[in-house]
Amino acid sequence: MTTATTTPAPPMTANAVVIRSSVLLESLPEPFYKDDSVTIYCGDCREILPNLKMPKVIITSPPYGVGKEYESDCDLEWEYLVRGFIHASGKAMNGGEYLALNLPDRVVLDEQLGMRPVMPVVWRDVCTSGLQLYDKRIWKKDPCWMRDRWHACSVKSVSEIEEIYILRKKGVSPVVKAIVRSIAEARDAARITNKQIDDHFGFNGMSGHWTNADVQPDVPALEHWEKLKTFLGMDGRWDDEVKRQSERVRSRMTDAEWTEWGSRQVWEIRSVRANDDHPAKFPEMLPSRLIRLLASNGDVIVDPFMGSGTTLEAAKFLGRKSIGIEKDEKYCELAKRRMAQGVLAL
Repeated sequence: MTTATTTPAPPMTANAVVIRSSVLLESLPEPFYKDDSVTIYCGDCREILPNLKMPKVIITSPPYGVGKEYESDCDLEWEYLVRGFIHASGKAMNGGEYLALNLPDRVVLDEQLGMRPVMPVVWRDVCTSGLQLYDKRIWKKDPCWMRDRWHACSVKSVSEIEEIYILRKKGVSPVVKAIVRSIAEARDAARITNKQIDDHFGFNGMSGHWTNADVQPDVPALEHWEKLKTFLGMDGRWDDEVKRQSERVRSRMTDAEWTEWGSRQVWEIRSVRANDDHPAKFPEMLPSRLIRLLASNGDVIVDPFMGSGTTLEAAKFLGRKSIGIEKDEKYCELAKRRMAQGVLAL
């Protein structure tokens, strides 16, 4: 495999632009593990992510930079990792795709600026990467303050919640644009005008969204698609994709689930009781809810900081394909064993 290298990046400050300083991959590496629904890559997600161009939802929790065994003890190296990941995600995501990010607002030590919060810098990177804040969920964990190192030695509060930021890539997916262009081509071939389409459906201006790929393009709702195909003489090659695009989030959960957690900002989910094989596992219910909330049929679930494979297991249980990326071979092996053993009921 041919690779291209860049020159080392200068020391990063709060105002520095993130520049990837290691090897940039021109294609995906060989999978560490692969079966019918799961693919695992062992490597740096900042190098691998930009090559994942399929429809996807990214669900992940990067290292927190709090001294775990797999983390660097350098604050700026942790910040560099997070910001580089954000930029790699922006390159990988298509318009309209989601990134669910479980990340705390840390204070880091900057040699030039002193102690400073990192999230304001991360938000700037989010904006410059073509992403935008779409929503936020609060994970309320069960009380664990007795085990917190700050409990008895400072006046700092003990965090009992974690934020899950839901980011969305600006723009419209390439598939939606392709469908709209096909509708426009069929319209022109049939020598039909947009006004005739609107009159046929009893709409006022909806045809412009169905036929213009450059101005607010939109796929017809499923109940309109068959009628439009017949009117324009189109074949059924886009049937599956129109069905996927027309799927509504409410169809992925019951009314009771929508009321209980789908429409609620605060999710009360117990934290993992035993981090025996990985020091920072999160409960399977967390990625399970995010998958059902954000992923349409056909979306691949991607976890760029896979760890022990919790997100992959949740995806497999829900019948979704998934990709995990992890730079530590020890945890790749752990996730591989976990996937090969099958999945447990969540």
